[in-house]
Amino acid sequence: MPHAISEAPSAATSTAHPLDDLSTAEIAAVAAAVRAAITVHTIGNEEVRFNYITLAEPEKKALLAFGAGSAPPPPRAAEVLVSLPAKGASFKAFVALPSGAVTSMEPIPDGCQPLFSPDDCDMAVGTSQYRSIKCAIQVLVR
Repeated sequence: MPHAISEAPSAATSTAHPLDDLSTAEIAAVAAAVRAAITVHTIGNEEVRFNYITLAEPEKKALLAFGAGSAPPPPRAAEVLVSLPAKGASFKAFVALPSGAVTSMEPIPDGCQPLFSPDDCDMAVGTSQYRSIKCAIQVLVR
């Protein structure tokens, strides 16, 4: 079920140009839509990690026509990279705005992975520090 944006347009959320950044309301609606759509790939309360939610730039031809005044603004959409850490799976999704409809969700191919997030880096540092401390204790115990 699409997650339409319920926030009424205001000076803070209305877009003057198709390349404007996503609003807070758009990002929240996109996250909710993707979270609902990805439930077919999850079990229970599995962690869903968003690597990014960003504006999917419109086709250049449509943007140029809009800029020339010969066409309406191209439709807005969001591009999303989402991961399921417990499964080691990631998906790239596109969400139409303002309807919140997930128009595509494709798995990232095996052997590929999204960029590491700051959380991933913190976890790696913590793991390596744990291993270093464990090795040091083993040396001292000998």
